[in-house]
Amino acid sequence: MIIDIALGIVLAVFILRYWPAIVALGIIAVIGFVLLAFVGVGIYFIASNEAVLQKVLTVLTLVAVFLVGSFVSQLIAQRTVLKSEEVGVLLTIAIFLTVTTLFFAWFIAKWALDAGEVQLFLFLTPLLGLWAWLWIKLSRLLKSRRAEISGAGGDA
Repeated sequence: MIIDIALGIVLAVFILRYWPAIVALGIIAVIGFVLLAFVGVGIYFIASNEAVLQKVLTVLTLVAVFLVGSFVSQLIAQRTVLKSEEVGVLLTIAIFLTVTTLFFAWFIAKWALDAGEVQLFLFLTPLLGLWAWLWIKLSRLLKSRRAEISGAGGDA
């Protein structure tokens, strides 16, 4: 009995000594549980509604593509004379141009083979022009960037 009373007094001293920390941890725990409840309700709502799930997955996919693209742009920029923003723009253009080229090559090939008209493949010429434009822009940008770097290195 004496040990129980002594332990109670020691426990009371600890509780009174650390009362502000105990209250703060309690408030943080309540806020955490409320946030988890909101997140749980949100996940349940998204998972149970197919249209919302599709939109959320689309947004998450776009965010993931943006983050991966930014990471790749920074890696390429570290190894070249280009800036990260320039690499990002060039990668975006190249990706869209690749998808466009693949689609139109498939579409025109199907159309030309079904019609038996080989000259329909000439409709791919503008895409070749876009690829040439991208190559020329990239070449000029690299030349100007190298000239800037060699000019800055010569001044130092």
